[in-house]
Amino acid sequence: MQYFLYLDNNTIGPMTANQVAAYPVNAHTLVCTTENHQWLPLMQFPELMSVINRNNNASYGYTPAFNTSGTDSKKTTTGVLALLLGWLGIQYFYLDKPMAGIISIILSIVTCGLWGTIMFIQGIIILTMSPEEFERKFLNPATSFPVF
Repeated sequence: MQYFLYLDNNTIGPMTANQVAAYPVNAHTLVCTTENHQWLPLMQFPELMSVINRNNNASYGYTPAFNTSGTDSKKTTTGVLALLLGWLGIQYFYLDKPMAGIISIILSIVTCGLWGTIMFIQGIIILTMSPEEFERKFLNPATSFPVF
């Protein structure tokens, strides 16, 4: 089976499972196959997970292949920033998406502050979504201006 990776806003592939394991991937890296043409998290592909875990164990001794604790704290911080300072786009600057932050500031000015209400709702949504969904929508999005 051939795989495609979505890394750093680029599609890479086609490649084999061993080639995928050579890239800096994690359980939430988006993967597409030549068979289903749908982007899914890498964790949905057991054959890839086994190759990556096998490579990690062989290279470094036993270490867990993936750690999502950093995503959880980043999700919480982003959600709180969106609640408190969303009208300034601070959450986008925190996520290293400065253009989205600038667009958010402009939208706040143009809408006379109503954009802040939308960002407040976004903060609530971020705080209630799973870390996997947060990573897919905000850390590895298909767009450079993720709203919901």
